[in-house]
Amino acid sequence: FQAEDGIRDFCLSRGLGDVYKRQYYGERHLPVGQISIPGQSSSGLMLFLIGLLIMLSAAFSMSRAQTTINPLTPERSKNLVTHGIFKRTRNPIYLADAIILIGMVFWFGQLLGILVVAAFIWYTNRVQIPTEERILSTLFGESYQTYCQNVPRWL
Repeated sequence: FQAEDGIRDFCLSRGLGDVYKRQYYGERHLPVGQISIPGQSSSGLMLFLIGLLIMLSAAFSMSRAQTTINPLTPERSKNLVTHGIFKRTRNPIYLADAIILIGMVFWFGQLLGILVVAAFIWYTNRVQIPTEERILSTLFGESYQTYCQNVPRWL
């Protein structure tokens, strides 16, 4: 393949022959904490793009509803957004963030990145989302409670 030749030439011209050999010839002399499996980079890219699409969809829905997208100021919410991606998940931007982080773990092959993903999910689920839910419950009352009963927090 021409693309593979270009990657090989790029790596070799920059003294990265070992990187090329590991990537394309399957040598497994990777540093501790790294993984390398077939399709890992393309899987990471696909997850990253899926996360980005979910995030853009959520931002579009929030913009259409003329409400804030800033997670630090949920009290500025003007309207309860229940259309678009918000029909499937109450927190599509946090879901997108998690998917993007998982994609980056795959892309870079860093197992320690799983700890970052776990910490993000833990903090978001235990601190950020409950704070937002209290504020939105105060702002939108029963309609928000009904929404919470019908739409999952994540998926």
